[in-house]
Amino acid sequence: MTYYDMDELISIFKKYPTIFPKGYFAYLKGNLNKFITNNQLIYEQGVILTWNDYKRATTLSDNFATKKGDYIIHQIVSSEQGNGNASKVLTQFLNSIGANKSVWLSVREDNVRAINFYKRHDFEVVGEKSWSSDKIKGYIMCKII
Repeated sequence: MTYYDMDELISIFKKYPTIFPKGYFAYLKGNLNKFITNNQLIYEQGVILTWNDYKRATTLSDNFATKKGDYIIHQIVSSEQGNGNASKVLTQFLNSIGANKSVWLSVREDNVRAINFYKRHDFEVVGEKSWSSDKIKGYIMCKII
């Protein structure tokens, strides 16, 4: 198992307090440890990407369900925005998972920069999602490889 400096990883998330509010950090260390243990974390070129592959069909919303073998990206965050490294890491990840897969993610509607980033990588908005008892609105996005 690869060793990661947890303080270094968390410091990258802390650069974006409007995307990752204070309460987000209560479980972040534990979540990152789980991704590391399951070999579902990439940390390269200052970019963190975490994901899961679905072991069974999973309902994402009233209108969307994944298939066994699909993927979900949980987080992608970069120590420096705009340098192209997040695009490189995402492209490398997408190329590594094989064909005939769907890759899902959810993103807050106010995170316009992320939405545009995903659209540049051929993700499409396929539905809506909300968190915290409908106080935070967002989108479900998908890319079929």
